[in-house]
Amino acid sequence: MGGLRYIVGEPDRPPSRVGISIGDSLAAVHACMGILAALHHRERTGVGQVVDAAIYESVLNMMESLVTEVRSAWARARTQRRRSCRESRRRMSIRRAMAS
Repeated sequence: MGGLRYIVGEPDRPPSRVGISIGDSLAAVHACMGILAALHHRERTGVGQVVDAAIYESVLNMMESLVTEVRSAWARARTQRRRSCRESRRRMSIRRAMAS
């Protein structure tokens, strides 16, 4: 959900799994930072807080700088697919013309 699998692996193959459960680990790190901040806040004010950490938010947080790169990669892939389709159609029309 965070998009990490999209950028891992080879471009001509489906997305592959990351070797470890990085999303779980990132969410745990973010939860730990939130707990430490909440404890610090409680020490200073005496008021508790709720800490919430989600896996997809943690992964997206790590990858936010890549969002623009992924978007441009999608645009390049779309352009390549269009060129490939045009080339295939052109070859098919040449074959049809040669067959008749």
